[in-house]
Amino acid sequence: MRILLLSDVGGKAPAIPRELVEGTDFVLLAGDVTLGARHENVIRRNFEAVAGLIPPGKRVFYIPGNHDQPSVADVKAWMPPNFILLHDKHATLHVNGFPRPVLVLGFGGAKLGLYNNFAFDEEEMSSSLSRLFESTAAERGASTPFTILLVHDPPSNTKLDYTFMKTHVGSGAVRKAIESYQPDLAVAGHIHESPGVDKIGTTTCVNAGEARQGRYAVIRVEPGGIQVDFFPPGEP
Repeated sequence: MRILLLSDVGGKAPAIPRELVEGTDFVLLAGDVTLGARHENVIRRNFEAVAGLIPPGKRVFYIPGNHDQPSVADVKAWMPPNFILLHDKHATLHVNGFPRPVLVLGFGGAKLGLYNNFAFDEEEMSSSLSRLFESTAAERGASTPFTILLVHDPPSNTKLDYTFMKTHVGSGAVRKAIESYQPDLAVAGHIHESPGVDKIGTTTCVNAGEARQGRYAVIRVEPGGIQVDFFPPGEP
């Protein structure tokens, strides 16, 4: 299974080779598609720029980021049909050739900070994430799906939340959810300068970096484990 991870597009979609996109099974869009755009037509253009990268039949699971307006957490009539909103939701899919169902749980926004268009206090985030995982407990127990947590705010005290100021600024609530429920994969964005991979228990955690600066990642789930290819080559 191959997954394209994008985050922090900020109104400027990166140049991604068509054949690379076509070689992936689905796309995870981890928030901040806009840079705080308020007008519906601007928000729409920002999403259409991303949609132009993706073949119409390929599923794109997306969440808002902290820069996005709250309206991005509502389903839009103009949204391409292959774009699936996953804020505070989950979806199950089957990938051709992959032996397990794939369960994606999404929660957008970030903890309260500098930019709070779509943000929450940590206690609210923790409660929402726990509720989301508990709502899928029966499914996770019965079919043992490959489970992915799609968030904007990376887990705290990892390689993914380290700023230029040399401080860890990620979410303790996200980290707690990962520690408690151990999804197979957790993907995030938000901290533009920290593309990379880390582990929390058995969970592989990935931040692709800022797509506005041309960064993205392809996650390969193979019998030997999870591998991540960062782009441009040489990142992070």
